[in-house]
Amino acid sequence: MARQFSQIGETDITRLLSSDNVSGIIDSRRLSGIESLYVDGRPAIISKQLGSGGSKEVYDVSVDGEHYALALPGTADPAQIIIAKWSKVLKEPTNTNRLRELGLHVNDLCRVVPSTVNGHEFPALVMKRYSDHNFPIYDSKNPQGNYHELIKPDQQVTDEQGVSFFSPVGTEIVALVRNGAQLGRDCFNLCAIDGVPHLYLNDLGAATFGEIPQGDLERYVAAYVSSALGAFVNTTTERVYRKNPYVHSMGDLESSLQPKLVAKVMDTLKESSPSSRS
Repeated sequence: MARQFSQIGETDITRLLSSDNVSGIIDSRRLSGIESLYVDGRPAIISKQLGSGGSKEVYDVSVDGEHYALALPGTADPAQIIIAKWSKVLKEPTNTNRLRELGLHVNDLCRVVPSTVNGHEFPALVMKRYSDHNFPIYDSKNPQGNYHELIKPDQQVTDEQGVSFFSPVGTEIVALVRNGAQLGRDCFNLCAIDGVPHLYLNDLGAATFGEIPQGDLERYVAAYVSSALGAFVNTTTERVYRKNPYVHSMGDLESSLQPKLVAKVMDTLKESSPSSRS
């Protein structure tokens, strides 16, 4: 059974995100890598690195025999930049929970936990590994060799079929916009449930929530549709990308599918708006 991790408090987070403490961690890692690691007071063993980006490095770690994804800061930036970036990373659990409550697909586990890296305490982020979810996840930024063929290489697809195929994604974009979720393109990834594409949202530290003005709705919808289709194309196999011209063109600015999917999402939003029910 998966371990129940402790929650680190705000006072401790503030203390640990000091320039001296972060500098100590980064200096020790630059010198010798990660020589010792404890998570929630338990020794942790790193199997491999799962991915890295501008804010964090994610490792496959085992704690009490159970595997998790553990995020720590990279070592390229100076301490003050790391502190600023990590302050956003620490918002991921709250934002992840909020999107989960909307019925959207996010990580099953996202929690700030106490860790000790080379003898230095630090507020790390523990998550469930993609491979441990009960559906496949295709990470748009770090595919790690995990690609899909939800549309086959020789499959003929019309825009009407494309709109129907991406209907669940459209429904999820409606939920995002209706609830004022303001996300960057990097948050958009793909998962598949029973062979059907859905959004999988992560890296949510910079996400914000607030009512989106009526005049901005279509702009947000268009951006989210573009991000979703971009994630689909980025994670399709090379075979499909090369052999299926429809998939190849799906992420282009002149794609004929994108405006039709945007129109479908906008129609749904208008149908569900308070003014349409008055």
